[in-house]
Amino acid sequence: RARAAEHGVALTTTCADILEWVWPEAGYDVVVDIFLHLPRAARRTLHQRIRSALRPGGLLFLEGFHRDQLERESGGPRDPDQLYTLEELREDFAELEILHAAIAPTEVERAGVKQGPGVCVHFVARWPLP
Repeated sequence: RARAAEHGVALTTTCADILEWVWPEAGYDVVVDIFLHLPRAARRTLHQRIRSALRPGGLLFLEGFHRDQLERESGGPRDPDQLYTLEELREDFAELEILHAAIAPTEVERAGVKQGPGVCVHFVARWPLP
């Protein structure tokens, strides 16, 4: 928030239980979902709420560990049900225009300490304009 204020950017934040919070219908121009690893059923519910919260033209930016991360020792959930696949993201956000969907290598750091190589999904989509 402080950095946004330094740059004259209006930013509203909310601290809430993501699965209990009532998302505003068509309330956001941008939703950012970074390394939020939930079980698949909960993630599908969250993704449905994200879709309904985007305004026409609204953007979703999502990054998280890909299921291939299980083959690495660098961190992330050890339960495959909590990891992403591009196929599941395409299914969950089928109504959106997918601008970028990729499996990407990364270097995992925790508290500034390198943990080793990892693999993530990068996903950017837009709610179509009418």
